[in-house]
Amino acid sequence: ERTPRLTRIADPENLKSDNPAIKRAAEIKKEEDLAKQKIKAVKYLTKIGCGCYNRDGSITDALLKALDDCTEDVRKETVKAIMEAANGEACVNCKNKSCCSEELSNKLYEMAYERDDSGCFLEPSERVRNLAAEALRACCPGRGSEEGYILDETPGGGGELPGEIPGGEVP
Repeated sequence: ERTPRLTRIADPENLKSDNPAIKRAAEIKKEEDLAKQKIKAVKYLTKIGCGCYNRDGSITDALLKALDDCTEDVRKETVKAIMEAANGEACVNCKNKSCCSEELSNKLYEMAYERDDSGCFLEPSERVRNLAAEALRACCPGRGSEEGYILDETPGGGGELPGEIPGGEVP
């Protein structure tokens, strides 16, 4: 007997499947396929800024959700967009320089340095962690020079270690 033909994972009919594996695969594929669109949206939001259009906190919320996205590229590009906005010119509409709110700064810190109970970083991607540390410095300038600070990658270690530079020399 013939078997039903295979459908694309992203086929909308799979979202209605009674089989949990098929349904979940379709949901995940849908989210992964939206990665480029999410990145484009985040870049636009950070260019608009978090002034007038963020009175209700919706831009901040959208950026926080993008920083929690399951797709590494979405998280990475969101961090980069926040950092570029913080390093850029003030918005011509609202005169805000960036979206570096306390909430976003706290999230960047968490991504860069926080660990779970097992000692593993909460942010699994080293690339994203390093970018988050850079973005945090852009959002919070004057909180220490960039030279002489490194990201401690040892299990159980802290975040930035002042006075320690690669090679073990202490200034």
